[in-house]
Amino acid sequence: SSSSSSGSSCTSSSSSSGGRGGEPPEEEEEEDEGDSERRRKRNGSVKREIDIEEGAVLIASWEHTTDLNVRRKVYRELDEIAGTVRQRLAQSAAVDGEEGTAVVARGKEIEGVDEGRILSEVNTTLYDYLGFTGNVNDYMNPNNSLIDQVLEKRMGIPITLALVYAAVCRRLGIRIDMIGMPGHFMVKYTNPAGGEIFIDAFAEGRHLTPDVLLLFPQNSHN
Repeated sequence: SSSSSSGSSCTSSSSSSGGRGGEPPEEEEEEDEGDSERRRKRNGSVKREIDIEEGAVLIASWEHTTDLNVRRKVYRELDEIAGTVRQRLAQSAAVDGEEGTAVVARGKEIEGVDEGRILSEVNTTLYDYLGFTGNVNDYMNPNNSLIDQVLEKRMGIPITLALVYAAVCRRLGIRIDMIGMPGHFMVKYTNPAGGEIFIDAFAEGRHLTPDVLLLFPQNSHN
């Protein structure tokens, strides 16, 4: 047993002291500061989005104390919506003669598809296919503030619909920021190539540019 232990120690020491054949270990390529900063911001944004989702789930759980599966139901529904977007993108890619399997590769994040196209399909899936809408006729209904009820009834207020929109986009690898505004709540998409689009999840995903927001009515819904 002593010989085996000494052999293993020699193996570990030789592997840690250098590369193959006693060559010095290869130096790791230093990460560009810009890439590092972008990754840090992205990770921070994703964590905030997850925290917001979890907060919404906790509120719904407190309201429905007898239902112990609220968290599971909410996350499953959000996952399924994102999955529907992937499937529809794959189908449209196949119709267009593109490689549809590339859309669903790697599970969560979608690769090889323009982010603008993904956002367009999120809109189509949420509002046309699944029928999400702003509850203008019963705006003060408490269920509009509960994420599980919003997902079940397909209607809510700006902040909960914005949360659904951002949660679905996050599952598709799209960074979306939630933006509180005077009298309203929206989400913002920042194009990596430059430019911003504000998305009104309460108005069926209407896209607004920053200059249009200056004309936004102050008495809009919260």
